[in-house]
Amino acid sequence: MNASGDDTSRNDTSGNENSASESRPVRENQIIEDRLVELESKLAYQEDLLETLNDIIAKQQSVMDIMVLRLDKVEEYLKSALANNQLSEMGTEELPPHY
Repeated sequence: MNASGDDTSRNDTSGNENSASESRPVRENQIIEDRLVELESKLAYQEDLLETLNDIIAKQQSVMDIMVLRLDKVEEYLKSALANNQLSEMGTEELPPHY
């Protein structure tokens, strides 16, 4: 009690409790806001990564398409050479003595 007979210590603690309870939602809101910002940042990174990977896959598909065309040409050449007996003549060469 103070000199006037009021119990101000009791009022002070209730005031502190009130301000503490008011600051709790502020802290919780800040935590939620921080988590939201972190999640948005991660999402933006993942979207960028996905776009980058998609570009890489598209380039690889283009390279594979070119390789398939080249392989088809090689296959055509080999079939043609085999049909004309050009490959069988190449195989009749003598091997060097060290074989």
